[in-house]
This record gives sequence, structure tokens and C-alpha cells, in this order.
Amino acid sequence: WMRSSVSLGFGRLVGKDDKGVFEVIVVADAEHAAVEDLLVKTLFAIAEHSIPIEEGISVGGLHRVAPEFVKKTGKSAFYFTYPTFLPDKFGTIGDNARILWAFPISASEHEYAKAHGDAAFEDLLEEREVDPMEILRSSAV
Repeated sequence: WMRSSVSLGFGRLVGKDDKGVFEVIVVADAEHAAVEDLLVKTLFAIAEHSIPIEEGISVGGLHRVAPEFVKKTGKSAFYFTYPTFLPDKFGTIGDNARILWAFPISASEHEYAKAHGDAAFEDLLEEREVDPMEILRSSAV
């Protein structure tokens, strides 16, 4: 079964850019508690290190805080994009807040996204018919 979680107040931690603030949704079919916990840790790391949050970024390092999760799932980073599985209206909150979708990705997917860019990575996921909500899925790369 799927479970989703949404950040509340994350946008206030990282500040506002010219596009407004972001909140983040994660949807997972397995390892729910671990995925939620790791997303929170990733969001705090983004805020602490002033990493610009935007569509198409990936943030690694899960192996440092959750080696057992990485070993079990093969996922060691989070990728952030717009929630394409939701209606467009859901992607914004009022005039100044937007929703990003975060999902765990493998180290090779993380490297691919960094090397080839977000459009190429998302095209790859689509070509390989990857369901990013499937936490125990094989890597697309």
C-alpha cells in the first residue's frame, strides 16, 4: 500500500526565492517510516547547507545516515521534481508556495541525473517505465 507525507514549514527554513517557497511530498510503497525519516534528515541538510531547492536536483548521502536502508533498498539519494502524478492545481498553494515531489534514487541514478541533467534523467525513467514510488525497484541505470 502507498503512504504519503508532506512537509509543513520547510519553505520557511530555506527562505523564499523569486518563485516562492517549496513544500515537499513523498509517496512510498514500502519502508514508509524510513523514507519519511530520511526525507526529514535530507530537508534539514538542505537547509543547513543552503542547498538551493528546485526541480531537478538530487541530494545524496543517505548511506552516511542510513546504511541499512541503502543496503536493503539500493537507494542512497533523493530526487526532487514536480509531482506529475497529481493535477496541476495541486502543485501550488496560494500564490507563493509550490509542491515538489521527492523520491529515493540509487547512487547510479543520482550520478546520471547530475551528469546528464534532470530532463534526461526523467526521460530515462519514463523510457524504462520506472515507478519512482516503488522503493524496492531496480535502478534505471
